[in-house]
Amino acid sequence: MKTLMHRKSMIVALMAILMFVTVTSASALNTPSRGFTPYHGSTALITSGGDMNRISFWNLVWQSYTFTWDDAWEWEYRWTDISQLVEQPRIYGYSQLPGAYFEDTDPNDITFGSHDPHQIVAGNEYDGYMTFTPDSSQPSLFAMEVESEYCHDYGLLDDPYPVSSESLGWINKGDIQYW
Repeated sequence: MKTLMHRKSMIVALMAILMFVTVTSASALNTPSRGFTPYHGSTALITSGGDMNRISFWNLVWQSYTFTWDDAWEWEYRWTDISQLVEQPRIYGYSQLPGAYFEDTDPNDITFGSHDPHQIVAGNEYDGYMTFTPDSSQPSLFAMEVESEYCHDYGLLDDPYPVSSESLGWINKGDIQYW
């Protein structure tokens, strides 16, 4: 019994160390002011071996907002030249957003999107992430702008047309941001 308890304690301690190593700090993004932007959530630029290799969000929650059938919504991470950060396209992507899609080959942003935001349920939490191979020229320090975009996709355009956007601020490599 003591051996089992000792192993569990070691696992918990190891997990705490790994969290400390992969995320260097946590701070807050700006409070959203637009109804199409989730009012609550967290996001991170996760590192492994000193390089950012995963972009993730979790617990995105909307208040009531009326999206229509021809709307789309995008959660973007912007930087001047994405090819200096990661190899494109992604290795793997996951998202709970209704009608989820990924834009991971644009030159200046990495995007999680929803072709069906009218199916987002107010109060529900939505998660997602993309895993990449870090580019060999990835800077040791950088920050990406986090942006929420309200779009029209007129029946599933590959790249929906932006109508309005809201910047929530910047996230540094290795950080967790919340709002």
